[in-house]
Amino acid sequence: MKNVYQRLIAFINITSLADISITLMVIFLIAGITAAFSRAGLSVKLPQSAYLRPQVEEGILITIDEKEKIFVEEEEVSKKDLIKNIYKYLEKKGSNKVYLQADKNLPYGKIIEILGEIKNAGIIDVGLLATSIKKK
Repeated sequence: MKNVYQRLIAFINITSLADISITLMVIFLIAGITAAFSRAGLSVKLPQSAYLRPQVEEGILITIDEKEKIFVEEEEVSKKDLIKNIYKYLEKKGSNKVYLQADKNLPYGKIIEILGEIKNAGIIDVGLLATSIKKK
């Protein structure tokens, strides 16, 4: 009789462990995908233009939101650290192209002020982003 109990204890049922592992894997996959999509970009209402050319060159993106916060590649930066961060990302990407997108409700002077700082720092290849006018 003792031999029968020893054989039963020797086998481990791992069905529960596999179920828990698969469930956790699915939860983490869903959480990771959700986090990636939530950081897909900053929400900015871009101005519209009748003339747009598609930009095929890779560059870094500078965003100014409606609260006048400045972001370099989704990282919020202060105005005094803007140029330092631009050069950091330019070096990281190996590019010399900068794209500036600003909320359409921002004062024109604020956009020109930031654009002037970028140009004064020696970055001459700056593109301004807009959306196309929807034709009726």
